[in-house]
Amino acid sequence: MHAPSPRGAPPDAHSVEHLPHGGPLLHRLLPACATVPSLRALHARLLAHGLLRALRARTKLLSCYAALGDLASARRVLDETPRPDPYTYRVALGWHAAAGRHAEARLHCDAVKAGGADGFVMNCLVDMYAKAGDLENARKVFDRILSRNVVSWTSMLSGCLQNGLAQEGLALFNEMREERMLPSEYTMASVLTACTMLSSLHQGRWVHGSVIKHGMVFNPFVTAAMLDMYVKCGQLEDARRLFDELGFVDLVLWTTMIVGYTQNGSPLDALLLFAGKKFVRIVPNSVTIATVLSASAQLRNLSLGRLIHGMSVKLGVVEKDVVMNALVDMYAKCKAGSEANGIFGRISNKDVVTWNSLIAGYVENDMGNEALMLFSQMRVQGSSPDAISVVNALSACVCFG
Repeated sequence: MHAPSPRGAPPDAHSVEHLPHGGPLLHRLLPACATVPSLRALHARLLAHGLLRALRARTKLLSCYAALGDLASARRVLDETPRPDPYTYRVALGWHAAAGRHAEARLHCDAVKAGGADGFVMNCLVDMYAKAGDLENARKVFDRILSRNVVSWTSMLSGCLQNGLAQEGLALFNEMREERMLPSEYTMASVLTACTMLSSLHQGRWVHGSVIKHGMVFNPFVTAAMLDMYVKCGQLEDARRLFDELGFVDLVLWTTMIVGYTQNGSPLDALLLFAGKKFVRIVPNSVTIATVLSASAQLRNLSLGRLIHGMSVKLGVVEKDVVMNALVDMYAKCKAGSEANGIFGRISNKDVVTWNSLIAGYVENDMGNEALMLFSQMRVQGSSPDAISVVNALSACVCFG
């Protein structure tokens, strides 16, 4: 006799084989399958007992396959479904878009055939094409939507931004305003992101006014985008004023402000904000820690850098790439070469930022020979130098006079 799965544990392929035949129980287990083998075993049981005739059951099954990353099986379930309805296609289009795939020709035709001019299906198609980088077809579908709603506009606008077309995104927002379509908080966050991408402070301020007009100033999505816009446009006073006016501060907003100070040459302000008593309940993430390490490096404060290194260990983020790179940079700039080399040696997948951090540290400490040797090693190990790498190498040559 086989032992059942532990109470509360997800079913595995073995335990599924010994479940009772009850249809409701088997259907309820679909979302609980945590692995593809267990889901396939349950799929086989459902087929064997004729429990996949209902369209909703098939839709749930394909959704579960997609959630586990087995898109081939999800597509096979869809293809074997006799008469999918618009809801089934909405689910299918959703996971196609999320996976960045678009076997669109057939799926698009089938979805439109099943849903006609169903707005939700058409919006999903816009999203799918945009995420796949096919803005031409996204726009064609968008233009065919008879009754465009705020979701239609926001999906198309977001698609422009995802493909680096911020100016086109703002033009689309102006079209939306001309049609007197009220924006959602997601629309406004996207428009602010477009302003950030264009470094357009003037337009960003105008959008800020529009945010106030529409009563969205305390929406977390909008606030985060607005703060990011001011920070990246170098307007730290405006950013800090907005930050201080908020009735709430979360990890994203706090970290955004700290990043802003650090990247704009105000490391002391970044560290004061990091250490502020008001924010003691916020747990820093890897980006926060990497940023305050960078602030410590700018101040050449080795003791503070070591303290933050210890904090990264306690928080369990020390092995994150962004933190490891920041540690190399901090130790190198603080003339702690052995510690910088020790961290550098522990990084298994060194990217160009990792190499540049140590090379720059060597240059800063007049170790031109070591910097050039590391630059050569970087090329030998297959990491392509960027403009910063080349500048560092040229600076290393200057060390020799």
